[in-house]
Amino acid sequence: MTANELATAVARRLNIRIVISNNQSYGTIRTRQERAFPKRPGGAGLSNPDFATLARAFGAQAIRSRAQRWRPRSSRKQCRRTAPL
Repeated sequence: MTANELATAVARRLNIRIVISNNQSYGTIRTRQERAFPKRPGGAGLSNPDFATLARAFGAQAIRSRAQRWRPRSSRKQCRRTAPL
């Protein structure tokens, strides 16, 4: 999803959920590089924006979770919202 698609989702008040798992890299590429060149991955790291702040800037609701595991019970309340989340 790009920022333009997020803007459209907000403008049309689409009831969608977007989940971003930010591992700060191109994970598959990094894994292959580490196998071929141990301790020397190159070009796989990313510098990302604050995605929650970006979503709010477009008028979407945003929730940040630092949990390592998915917690469906804590997410149910958030999933009842009627705007892009």
